[in-house]
Amino acid sequence: MQKHLNEGNIILTLGILAFCYFMYQGINRDFINSKKSLTSVEGKYIRHTFLDNAGLKNMGHEYYIWIEEYSNKFQIPANYLGAFQKTLFEQQVRKGDKISISYAKTQNDKINSNGDVFLTSVRVNGFTYLNKNDILKIEAKLSKSNSDYYIGLMYLATSLVVFVRHKIKRKN
Repeated sequence: MQKHLNEGNIILTLGILAFCYFMYQGINRDFINSKKSLTSVEGKYIRHTFLDNAGLKNMGHEYYIWIEEYSNKFQIPANYLGAFQKTLFEQQVRKGDKISISYAKTQNDKINSNGDVFLTSVRVNGFTYLNKNDILKIEAKLSKSNSDYYIGLMYLATSLVVFVRHKIKRKN
């Protein structure tokens, strides 16, 4: 048993799993291609958390907004952070303000659930902090990208190289 649980086999297995994950992401990604694929809701702003995590274990950004009438969190995806006016939002928005958001219609099943809903626009008291037109431009670029497939192939190729090198090393 231990003969089969060596470094080469484990890395190859992880590489295959990463390949499958990125292929799945690439195939099943919801691309937003027009305003018709979005829906809007309004409510009262409760709070937000904007975390820019650093370090190996805490990579990424976590930008969440809570709205009184909904039990789930609304998330601003990392791809959209360049278009989001975070500083103005933090300075101007207060609890109880009227907030209007939009998100992809494909996420309607996540409303009032434990799932996060990805925002495509944020408007509070008539001021836009995340513009859906900017997001549609970002989505148009993403829809032309094959990065998920390339990243998956990179993981697979790297794990195959490590696996073969490990097999050669064990034979010598």
